[in-house]
Amino acid sequence: MVNFIPTSVCLNNSTPFLDLSTVSNLYTANTNVAWGWNFADGVGTSNVQNPIYMYTSDGVFPATLTVTTDHNCIYDTTINVTVHPLPVVEFTPDIQNGCTPVCVTFTDNTQIQIADGSFIKYWAWDFNGDGITDDINQTGSNCFTNPSHSSVRDSDIRLIATSNFGCKDTLVKTDYIHSYPIPLASFMYWPNDEASIVDNEIAFTDQSIIAATWAWDLGDGTLTNVQHPVHEYTDTGFYLVELKIENIYGCKDSTQKYINIKPIYAIWIPNAFTPNGDHSNDYFYVNGYGIKELQMMIFDRWGMKLYDDIGVEQTWDGKYNGNIVPTDVYVYKVRAKDVFGEWHDYIGRVSVIK
Repeated sequence: MVNFIPTSVCLNNSTPFLDLSTVSNLYTANTNVAWGWNFADGVGTSNVQNPIYMYTSDGVFPATLTVTTDHNCIYDTTINVTVHPLPVVEFTPDIQNGCTPVCVTFTDNTQIQIADGSFIKYWAWDFNGDGITDDINQTGSNCFTNPSHSSVRDSDIRLIATSNFGCKDTLVKTDYIHSYPIPLASFMYWPNDEASIVDNEIAFTDQSIIAATWAWDLGDGTLTNVQHPVHEYTDTGFYLVELKIENIYGCKDSTQKYINIKPIYAIWIPNAFTPNGDHSNDYFYVNGYGIKELQMMIFDRWGMKLYDDIGVEQTWDGKYNGNIVPTDVYVYKVRAKDVFGEWHDYIGRVSVIK
């Protein structure tokens, strides 16, 4: 009896054919010694008992196996071999590039063009290019990460689709998903620990990685797009400075730092003034930094108090009882409270010159 397998094969696959033929040894000893294969596709023949053959077109082929025994007895059989088509693999992503992590859903568009009962039964997705299956669902999904802050990471995508008859094909799309790097925002400023209301001009230096645009919020309402801004703060205190950056791919990062404009205390008291109405040096007043409270008294040489007032903006116009005092040397007593809560007392002389 002549027989063989398989009777169902896949297109373009090298398939081992197995001879299952037997011969009776009931009356005499018989052995099969020769085989003749005709694969019925107009091309393929073989004289090997168990050949390997690849059909290059799909369809049904009446393959014939002829077997000859050692007594030259010849038997043959014809069996239809169905050659099933391969899947035509195709897929599309919902997004092909973006800032890391790029989370992508892939839609399987694989088809089998011949209606012979074939359908796709298995899917094997490889998202890392390492040959390891990462997803077995028809709709594949994966998040692609990029640890670099400076270069684009391109990923190969491979899909192997297998039909219910075990026929499979593979599609690889090289460098298909592009994961853009996230920039790294960073800056420094100077002076840092020494910044004060006197030394209040701060120079900011951008130290970001692959920034293309800069957006600064300097904490006092000032906004700028300059890469390395210089800014003068007009008051003491803590300011939260924020730098937002964006690279050429539209990926963003930000960072924040507090800067401290420290208060200081300093006082200047003049030793002469000219209250003559010429609008130049007409008043005696105290100037300085970090003065929270101020008391000022003026005495003549006999100790009579000519002026006594409290307030950081006070001035003496050189008058007593509405009249400008004579040219002379007068004594002042100034008491000032600084921003740190300490009081300072000053006694000195001021000349009135008319």
